[in-house]
Amino acid sequence: MSSSSTPSRVSVETVAGFKKKQAEIVRAVVAHSLQFPAEVAQHGAEAERLLTAGLNFTSWALEAAMLLGNTALLDFQLSWAYERLAHDGVQPEHLLHRLQLYADAVREFLPPT
Repeated sequence: MSSSSTPSRVSVETVAGFKKKQAEIVRAVVAHSLQFPAEVAQHGAEAERLLTAGLNFTSWALEAAMLLGNTALLDFQLSWAYERLAHDGVQPEHLLHRLQLYADAVREFLPPT
C-alpha cells in the first residue's frame, strides 16, 4: 500500500487541533463501530478495548504522517492491519468501514479549515 503522491506537511496548529480532539474522535468511532455487531463479534467482550487501542495507534500514525508530510508509517500500519487482523477474524471490509467511520468522526469534530 504505497502512496501515489507525497503529501505536504500539515501545519503545527492543525496537528494540535487534531491532537486536542483525538480522544473524542476515537471514542466516537469505537461507539459507532460497536453498533455493527457482525464487524466486532470476533473480539467478544474485549471489542471496546481492542478497537480503542487500534484506533489510538491509527491516530498516532496519522499525526506522524501529518507532521512529517510522509505517509510511510501510515502505509505500513495499514498493510500490517490488513495482514495481521485477518488472523483475528477482521475482514478487509470491516477495516475499511472502520476507517470510513474514522473519517466521518474527523469531519464531525474538526472544522474544515
